[in-house]
Amino acid sequence: MDRLRNREFTFFSYLVLFLPLSVFSCATVKVPCTVMHPAEINMSRYKQVAIDEFRGNAGPDVRDLVKEHLINSGRLELVDRSHMDKVQRELSFAQTDATASTDKPELGKLAAVSAIIAGNINGDYDETMESSRGTCTRTDSNGKSYEVTCTSYTRKGKYRVGGNLDVIDVETGKTIKSKPLSALEEASESATDEQPDAIDRDRLYSVCVRQIADDFARTILPWSSTEEVAYKTCGDIPELERGIDKVKVGETDEAIGIFRTAAEDAEKNPEVKPDDIAIAYWDLALAYEYSLRFDESILALKKAQDLHPDDKFVEEIKTVKRRAAETKRLQEQQAAPSN
Repeated sequence: MDRLRNREFTFFSYLVLFLPLSVFSCATVKVPCTVMHPAEINMSRYKQVAIDEFRGNAGPDVRDLVKEHLINSGRLELVDRSHMDKVQRELSFAQTDATASTDKPELGKLAAVSAIIAGNINGDYDETMESSRGTCTRTDSNGKSYEVTCTSYTRKGKYRVGGNLDVIDVETGKTIKSKPLSALEEASESATDEQPDAIDRDRLYSVCVRQIADDFARTILPWSSTEEVAYKTCGDIPELERGIDKVKVGETDEAIGIFRTAAEDAEKNPEVKPDDIAIAYWDLALAYEYSLRFDESILALKKAQDLHPDDKFVEEIKTVKRRAAETKRLQEQQAAPSN
């Protein structure tokens, strides 16, 4: 009987040791990658932009942050509103005065590359106090616990900031883009048998104002984000880890070579399962995608789908196509304005 038990124990031990190798041989490694996105509208034709006074109680603070975005971007020349007013007055005069015909071409050219940002942004703060009766545990001087009736208070603060900002073409007077904007930030403070601390209203307001300005900046300026790219390792294809290490240090071209060779070699090895080979093509597709080689990325994903049909490959193909379209728009927005 003891011998049988030992034999069962030995078999169970081998099974436990084997399971992690077979079940957990593949893992996900997330690598951060910076991705550029196009603005909502193409401002490449505008050389000069003026910021009008933003109306509303939150307008001036949002205006300062939008101005900061424009200056830091270095993409548009920020001019004083008085300069834009002068252009508009002269353009209006030139359109009605025949003697000014010689000035019209130059003036029209200046107006055609100018835009004004204007709008109205307001903020509103709301605060409530809630209370509830219950029991609380106290400890006396001897360390003995006892219960007492107590009141819990919760102060809740909520700041809303919202409104509309417009981008206006100086030459035509038409609104290029009207952008509705809104932000909400909340906080709470709690206490028992006493008033809670005050809500930091200034912090809530600042967060909302910054969000409004950031959201609008993405309307007129290309912007970047950091994405966690989910590469995969596989015990049957150890070279994938080396490729991922290359991606981590920014050597993506080298990683592509490693992933491609690993996938091709795995296909020639009858001991490697198709779903594992598909993982190699997945890594190859991601490396292509984040190198902006979208056609090659789609081919690699289709190869992975053929080897091991999975919805994630289909969804990633859609993502690659969307990113290809965004990149095309981004390139158009980065083109130098025509004279």
